[in-house]
Amino acid sequence: MFSRHAFAGWIPTIRSRAMNSPRHRSNGRAGFTLVELIVVIVVLGILSAAVSVFVANPVRAYFETMRRAQMTDAADLVVRRITRELQMALPNSVRISASASTAFMEFIPVNDAGRYRAAVSGGNEPTGTDALDITDLADTTFQVLGQPVTVNAGAQLVIFNLGSGDLDAYAGANRRVVATAPGSVSALSFLPTAATFPADSPEHRFYLVSKAVTFTCTPAADGTGTIERFAGYDLQAAQPTNAAAAPLATASHSLVVDHVSACSFVNGNTLASINTVDLALKIADGGEAVTLQAQVALQNSP
Repeated sequence: MFSRHAFAGWIPTIRSRAMNSPRHRSNGRAGFTLVELIVVIVVLGILSAAVSVFVANPVRAYFETMRRAQMTDAADLVVRRITRELQMALPNSVRISASASTAFMEFIPVNDAGRYRAAVSGGNEPTGTDALDITDLADTTFQVLGQPVTVNAGAQLVIFNLGSGDLDAYAGANRRVVATAPGSVSALSFLPTAATFPADSPEHRFYLVSKAVTFTCTPAADGTGTIERFAGYDLQAAQPTNAAAAPLATASHSLVVDHVSACSFVNGNTLASINTVDLALKIADGGEAVTLQAQVALQNSP
């Protein structure tokens, strides 16, 4: 049997051996080895590469879809705007030409329109005596049939515009300066000229106009082209085809859309597309491109 003193001396010996074991000698220096760190880095790199393959494509597709949607909206807005303006143009006033790489499309916006009295009332017809006789050089007034029309400042009267010869509002033979004060009126007067109106409107229609509008399209293959709008200039016998010269240079000017890589304005030249304008627009940005085409039916009843 161990004595009390022998057992007491044996305990420190056991503790001393335990403290000197390899397990206790490593305390304070525990951590990852270099090999373990390298393995972790390699695994994380592989996981990151795998995740990037699955994430990159959807993210790229998302931004490409957003870019195409924005370009489509821009192109659609431009086509709708031009269509709306062309449909409010004076019949047979749209003319298209090109100079260098720029296409020019000009038209005359209608401010208001109506029908003029062409004969004195009789029988049970509404009372009215002020008819317009286009063969009478001194006749410069007439009553408006139906609802009153609105006269704007600088208004001009156009009757029976066919867009050619004497019946061309740009040349001015069928156009007169309105003398009636601006406002809502049921009778019109105009300033006399040296000649009578070239022809009577079969439906006795008249149109009130003032200034002209031009859309220009200058495309560029790299997507830096533009469509611009010029407005508020006086009617010219010859179509303006130089944006840097009068009257376009002094007209009200605005950018309609940029990033235009291709565009065209074309008059309908077949029986099925008479009195139409074909619009084509291509917008490109960031390697993406969208193309819109439209055929605009024009008012053709002068």
